Amino acid sequence: MSCNGSQYYETPHIDQLKSKGIWFSCAYAGASNSAPSRACMLTGQNTPRHGVYTVGNPDRGKKESRKLISQPNHTSLPHRIQILPKVLKNAGYQTFHIGKWHVTENPADCGIDINLAGNHAGHPRSYFSPYRNANLENGKEGEYLPDRLGMKPQTLSNEQTRIHLSSCTMPLILCIPLCRLQENSPPNIATKRLHRLTITPHMLHLWKPWTVM
Repeated sequence: MSCNGSQYYETPHIDQLKSKGIWFSCAYAGASNSAPSRACMLTGQNTPRHGVYTVGNPDRGKKESRKLISQPNHTSLPHRIQILPKVLKNAGYQTFHIGKWHVTENPADCGIDINLAGNHAGHPRSYFSPYRNANLENGKEGEYLPDRLGMKPQTLSNEQTRIHLSSCTMPLILCIPLCRLQENSPPNIATKRLHRLTITPHMLHLWKPWTVM
């Protein structure tokens, strides 16, 4: 990020957010990839307790390169485990989720009152409208998914969400995990978001199109 000293990545909106908010220079993630780290955050438990060790099959990849014996893996959080949105809902909060979910099949079963785009998928079927997502209305053709989800929630096209947010009298929690580029996303996605970048010889990156996402 440019607000953290990068001369390659351009992050003006994050820079602005940092200037108006609180900057945590040191943080800890409960796991190194998506579903396990989300499961840790939403349950307050480490992976041996909730059982989500990785995304999908833990035996993926070349067996001869594997250094550890893979553990049996839950692809969804077990129903017996307490999850933050349900705890807050039971405490009188109204709960909203916009974006990637990836820890159970249906956020509504976990205490989410209003859900936009969230489901069990690890990455979107399309980063551009039409999104092919039953939990998100399509925008104009070619609309970029992170731009859509990054809009102010009250301006999203879902009328139900707009009404609930504007008229909510209860305490509320709004979770917005945006859908960003995944490691297995097709490279042509990035070509649709190209903008001017100043490249210098010392800026060595494995896959430069990621920077425009």
